[in-house]
Amino acid sequence: MAGLGKLTLEHYLERLASDNAAPGGGAAAAVTAAQAAALLSMALRITSKGAAPAATPTSEAAALLAQVDAARARLIALADADGEAFDAVMAAYKLPTMTAPEKAARKDAIQKALVRATEVPLELMQRLDDLFAYAGVVLPSAKPSVVSDAAIAVELTYAAIQSARFNVRINLRYLRDEDYKLQVKTRMQDLMRGKQSLRQGLQRQAKQLIKNP
Repeated sequence: MAGLGKLTLEHYLERLASDNAAPGGGAAAAVTAAQAAALLSMALRITSKGAAPAATPTSEAAALLAQVDAARARLIALADADGEAFDAVMAAYKLPTMTAPEKAARKDAIQKALVRATEVPLELMQRLDDLFAYAGVVLPSAKPSVVSDAAIAVELTYAAIQSARFNVRINLRYLRDEDYKLQVKTRMQDLMRGKQSLRQGLQRQAKQLIKNP
């Protein structure tokens, strides 16, 4: 089956709305994040086109653009990885339980699949942490005509990181390794720390730029 990045928007939404559990919320969060990255890339390209001779971005802008474009590609890949991880969890739950060894093997497979299902949204949160950093550079220097686009990218990034956190939490509920769970919770807290304030600060900048272009 084609990856989500290869589907038309209509086909993707049809799959999301179907009675299949994947793609689900995790994929939607990653796609939302990819849209945020795309908006930041657009803002960079339009700003560079207006500021640099012969429509050639500066080396700094070009390097940042390459990073944001690469981030978008990885975010789309994470949308597919989320569905794959979910399918692996479901497959583990369907393993046979006729004998004691089978039951033990099933429990082990479920836990391993759940770890993978936790790692995917956790990586998404990390990628969004990076995206916030990119937005912090793009928005203040954006051309007035794309300030609102960069501001929307900030909102989408915040929505996506909050959404990814939900997916991490639901998987932690079923994991048994308490040490691993603590590590993940600590990592989650680190990635969320200051994000609300950062979002608010960037939005204040955007409002000021729109008010005083």
